[in-house]
Amino acid sequence: MVLETIRCAVKVCGRLVGILERQPSWIVTGVALVLVMGIGVADYLSGAEWSFSIFYLLAVSLAVWFAGKTSGILTAAASAIVWLVADLGAGFHASAVAPCWNAVIRLGVFVIVVFLFSALKELNAKTERIVQERTAQLTAEITEREQVQQQLIEIRNEEHGRIAQELHDGLCQDLTAIAFKAKLLQDTLAPGSEKEAREAAQIVALLNRAVGQAYRLARGLDPIELAGDGLPSALDKLARHTEAVFGVDCTVSAEPVTWPWDKRTSAHLYRIAQEAINNAVRHGQPQRVRIELKTANRQLCLTVEDDGTGFRPETPPQRGMGLRFMRYRAGSIGAALEIDSRPKEGTRVRCVVPQTRPVAPTEQSAV
Repeated sequence: MVLETIRCAVKVCGRLVGILERQPSWIVTGVALVLVMGIGVADYLSGAEWSFSIFYLLAVSLAVWFAGKTSGILTAAASAIVWLVADLGAGFHASAVAPCWNAVIRLGVFVIVVFLFSALKELNAKTERIVQERTAQLTAEITEREQVQQQLIEIRNEEHGRIAQELHDGLCQDLTAIAFKAKLLQDTLAPGSEKEAREAAQIVALLNRAVGQAYRLARGLDPIELAGDGLPSALDKLARHTEAVFGVDCTVSAEPVTWPWDKRTSAHLYRIAQEAINNAVRHGQPQRVRIELKTANRQLCLTVEDDGTGFRPETPPQRGMGLRFMRYRAGSIGAALEIDSRPKEGTRVRCVVPQTRPVAPTEQSAV
């Protein structure tokens, strides 16, 4: 009961403060003077034995805080006069000089309070300005850092695309041409020399294998269409690519997406899965990697789990920019990223994306 009363009182005081802050100075001064008059009446009715000094100080403080130093001095003078009149009217006649002396002392105290509150208000305003300026600086720094991170992501993606294009249009084509020439050489040598023909056939097989690996690398750097239901398909191809290139058993469990996700979200999730697999292969030496994609409670959840060496959460390994990029990608789509790992128990990366807005069909991929 007492706590509820205190809460109500605090709420009422907060509302009153808000109202006073929005009023012009002359209205606040008028309210303070009316309050002084009311206190004077109560002081007169209570007699000279009861002191109302704290209430006069309240009126003075209110005036100087919400209306300024001039209003505070005016209210202080009015308080000293009203207090004197109330004492005289209540029958305080110890001597002729005492009431006037008390009034002068009270006025001096009130004026001191005015200057103290005025200085406190200026200090408070200065502190608020400093906090606002610092907040603006921090906001600008955070915005600049996010822009730099986004530029790094874009540069990395552009570099991936450029390398993929060069692999596809350059190296892959050259290897294919060499493999074709080697096949012609094999056919030419076959009638005359069985040994040379077998060696030529081995060269053809190696070249064909190199062509296939180069194409798989190109597709990994430049992923397929990711809009809508394309993400499960992209993850499946990522798993096949992981098995072919790294020799790691990689399985995918991807439920059909129950509503369309934009390309940007799908692209970031694909890259998070790709980065998690690359980190696992480079640092964890796993035998198996499992990718899971599912929707539940209007959320899309991506999990990449491996059975590698793992690491201690309190002392994560130095993995370059990989973890930073994953965290940034998750943050850019409003997702929560969790990384759970234990020594000799592998690592699990989990990214949960809530659907918080309608999907724009024209959004571009952030790959």
